[in-house]
Parts: sequence; structure tokens; C-alpha cells
Amino acid sequence: MLSAAIFDMDGLLVDSEPFWQRAQIDVLTELGVSISLQDTRDTTGVRIDEIVKHYARTQPWQGHRMLTCKRESSHAWLSWLKMKNP
Repeated sequence: MLSAAIFDMDGLLVDSEPFWQRAQIDVLTELGVSISLQDTRDTTGVRIDEIVKHYARTQPWQGHRMLTCKRESSHAWLSWLKMKNP
């Protein structure tokens, strides 16, 4: 049973950017958004809700709401993190 959790929100303990980059590419590409690894590097440090708003405005998609996209990005990030650090 998990008795404690440490949230490393600034990347000090774990470099989480590669996981966020992969999650952004996976989720947004599935929605039909054209996004590259360099695009994700350009938004390093930007909150995920701001990134989703940007792409919803510049490359609108159909069917998914922004909240769903943010949630899916978070789930994808956790999946990538678990695969790299089982």
C-alpha cells in the first residue's frame, strides 16, 4: 500500500519533460494536430492547459473537449513515466 507520495512539480528530482513531450505528441497527434518534438521543446515550462488552448485555437479538432485533452495528456504522461520507471 502506498503511504506517501512526492510531487516533483519543477523537475528537480526527475526530468519529466521527455515524458510530457511524448504525451503531448501522442495525444495531440491522435486528435489530428500537427506537432513535432521541437514544438514541445518550444513550450517547455508552459502549463498543459495553455498548450491545449493554443492548439485548440491554431489547429482546432472535432469531438474532444479541451478538458478531456488535458486529462488524456496527464494519463499519457503517467503511462510513459511508469514504462520508463517500473
